[in-house]
Amino acid sequence: MEKILFNGIPELSIEDAENFDIWEVECNDNCGQAIARGKVVYLLQVARTRSGVPFHITSWNRCELWNAYVGGVDDSSHVTGWAVDIVMSDNSATNYKILEALMHVGFPIIQINTEKRYFHVDLNPDKIWWRLLL
Repeated sequence: MEKILFNGIPELSIEDAENFDIWEVECNDNCGQAIARGKVVYLLQVARTRSGVPFHITSWNRCELWNAYVGGVDDSSHVTGWAVDIVMSDNSATNYKILEALMHVGFPIIQINTEKRYFHVDLNPDKIWWRLLL
């Protein structure tokens, strides 16, 4: 299994992101853990700009205790800052814009949870089974 090549994806610090802030990255249990992977920030910012609609982040980074508390999987990419959950809108056209933008920028893992109403995007190189040629 080859790992994704990240050479072509720029990095963006959370401080330089136009539409995201550090409080969105921080673990929800207030432990202070906040891992903002620059490549994830960059792709989210490009997707947000393309979509033209706000992304409401519910879960970005989780410490292992919080991940266990919320029922996250043992190898959750949230623990290492590679995954982000985005709330689905009540408007299907808005959801289409978000999904189209996430796909367009190249998030290799996009899960749609219609029951809990969120998009899960994941850029964890240990979970991506295809090779991105950049």
